Amino acid sequence: MLQREMCRRTGSVAAAGGVLLAAVSCAAGHRDAVHFDGRAQASLVSPGEVRDVEALPSGYDSLGTVTAGCRATEGQTRLEGAWLSDVDCNAARLVGALRERIASVGGDLLVGLRCGSQVHKDALRQVDVSCAAEVGRPGRLLIERRPLAPVTRERVAAGVQTIRVSDAWRIQVDFTPSQVGRNRNPLRGDLVRELDYLPPSHVSMGDVVTRCEEGCREASLRLGLRTVAGRVGATDVVDVRCVQRVLGLVCTATAAGYQVDPETNPHAR
Repeated sequence: MLQREMCRRTGSVAAAGGVLLAAVSCAAGHRDAVHFDGRAQASLVSPGEVRDVEALPSGYDSLGTVTAGCRATEGQTRLEGAWLSDVDCNAARLVGALRERIASVGGDLLVGLRCGSQVHKDALRQVDVSCAAEVGRPGRLLIERRPLAPVTRERVAAGVQTIRVSDAWRIQVDFTPSQVGRNRNPLRGDLVRELDYLPPSHVSMGDVVTRCEEGCREASLRLGLRTVAGRVGATDVVDVRCVQRVLGLVCTATAAGYQVDPETNPHAR
């Protein structure tokens, strides 16, 4: 099933079971990971410094609300034009995107986080996952009393992220499997390795492509390759190549795994 639905769910926010279900907003050539409804201020912290609290503390102001959503489809083996945010749709990814947006609009607190899901009983089982929170920012008096944080090398590194979670809403992926009927346990993308050559112990599992028209970092597209490969149980991506084209950045690789899967065959361990 093709997932080319860039603007089908634009700007919609629905309530289901007491949980706010938020969709992705987009415009021509642009697709936002998070919808922010409020007033933005100067940034105070990096996304990694945004704290999670249940309620807005005394002395803090609310800047508004943030919502994010994605749609997971089970049972897909072939992908064409799917959004990476939907291929790897989970609450952890949504919360990461919320933190990025909160930091960018001047907040430093993620307040009252709530996440939920809704199942669609279609030919392919689809699940909408969504998260929402309030954005908290210290009031003027708290900001004036706050000691200046030392500009350490570690803090600078934390603020300059090489991979943005929100890039997943702008990255589209294709996966063409080379094997049929062989099921392997999925693997997290950050655990999938990048190799220059296909080892003799491995077999090709399919071709992976990630692409982004604008605004994405190469590191995000490379992680996308590993995420898609890991989803089908590949342990590695081989011969990773990224090139800049007229319509943006494109990365390609071959997903690979052990010829005899050690997860299912004890003799291969």
